[in-house]
Amino acid sequence: MASEKLTRSAAQVLIEDNLSNVVDLVAFSPRENFFEVHSNEGSVSFRRVLKSSSDEIKEHFEVVEETGLNPLLNQDPTSFCSIEDQRNAGYLKRSENSYPYAFEHLAQIWDHKCAPDIFVSHTPAHNFESRGGHRGEHGSLDILQTRAPFIISGSGVANLGVLEGHGRIVDVAPTILNLLGHSKMSSVATGKTEKYLISQDGDSLDGFIESGGASHVVVFLLDGCNPNVLFEAIRRGLTPNLAGLVLNGSAFKHGIFASMPSVTLANHTSLLTGTHPGHHGVLHNAWWDKDLNEQIVTESPSTWHVSMRWLNGNVETLHEAIKRQNPDATTVSINEPADRGATYSTFDLWRRGAMSALGDLLPKDGTLPEFASENWYRENKDYSWASIADHLSMSQAIEIFSGSFDGRDFSFPELSWINFALTDAAFHAGGPDSEIGYGALIDTDKRIGRVLEALYDSKEFEKSAVLVVADHGMEETNPEVQGDWEKELTDRGFKVRDESFGFLYLDE
Repeated sequence: MASEKLTRSAAQVLIEDNLSNVVDLVAFSPRENFFEVHSNEGSVSFRRVLKSSSDEIKEHFEVVEETGLNPLLNQDPTSFCSIEDQRNAGYLKRSENSYPYAFEHLAQIWDHKCAPDIFVSHTPAHNFESRGGHRGEHGSLDILQTRAPFIISGSGVANLGVLEGHGRIVDVAPTILNLLGHSKMSSVATGKTEKYLISQDGDSLDGFIESGGASHVVVFLLDGCNPNVLFEAIRRGLTPNLAGLVLNGSAFKHGIFASMPSVTLANHTSLLTGTHPGHHGVLHNAWWDKDLNEQIVTESPSTWHVSMRWLNGNVETLHEAIKRQNPDATTVSINEPADRGATYSTFDLWRRGAMSALGDLLPKDGTLPEFASENWYRENKDYSWASIADHLSMSQAIEIFSGSFDGRDFSFPELSWINFALTDAAFHAGGPDSEIGYGALIDTDKRIGRVLEALYDSKEFEKSAVLVVADHGMEETNPEVQGDWEKELTDRGFKVRDESFGFLYLDE
């Protein structure tokens, strides 16, 4: 770690008014369990306190000092929870914004030995020119970039409709294990039975679960899906299969919130382990390993299939937790990098050099992937790539639900985790509340419907529950608001590495 003096000096540069259009706030940890957040309008310092009771050990956070306008004063998870609110808000200013679970989600970063010296959370309007100027963006701490959808339906699920509630991405894994009827483990710290996974930051969302539970859970992960846009698509009748899941199940109106950083692989792994990135080890899409003195990249076509080598040994994936209690269970990981312990995994095919198994599932002779919108498929290369990937995800699920694939026979999976990438590609391209964004939801809904048909045909439908989640949200940026805080620091004489746009490592 850089010295506190150097860190404070760099932070002071970052919150100068000339960077306020791109830097929303900066955070760092001057010492263990103490944290500071600064903006050009004020600051807050807070500390983490661990309290033991007869049942468990809980952390809570106490504000130590505020100066000027506290950047994290508003942590209301109910803000901007409709498409009208989102549209009217425009590019949110800090005083208007909300940062749900901010203390918890920031503090966990510095539990990792390779945590940055400074975390920069960019403004909602900031359009990263070096990323290609995406119209939709995420990675920040604010509400629209962290809020993801949560829909749960089917066997063992209460039919409550859309609830005025919210949760966290780390709550998903324990909820699934509870729904499947798995028993809790005894905590080493307290001796009490309280955890579904060996390491667990989240809590089971028990209010959704009825007696009897489910024998199978199918999860659709819609990467980067803004829930306001999803519910607007449902309201407009564009996504009948998603509408049916809500009608016959339950959903959180205010969604579930991503851990920091609100990026893909960190939160995919949080969904599948119930732990924050600072605890499970997949810290970001890229970070600096201080022991190896090298850059670690996990979110790349060349590294997706081996990214779980960075997953800590003291955490469990859902696949591992299921097989700990039921060694004969079949679990499936389709187009999902966080696949450790799965019986079948797309990325395991990649690791074994067996991707040819997918060849028969690919569209033939230049035809479009099934359910692809031709105009967007022809016009946008990212939409095209993601449409093919999602077609393969759908096709693998259909084959496995039929009982065999690639020469292997499968008992029906206790867990089927199916990753769809098209929403992320389209929401980046046009912003979430855009024509291309709704096109992606229409295509994705059709693929979900086809998988649900295969589930019904398998005769396991009545014993199955279905979840729809995302790894983070998405927020529209302003193409006119660009800037580079790394260049500003370098011009001022700081030696700095900026990993994945916001993890700053300073060199003394």
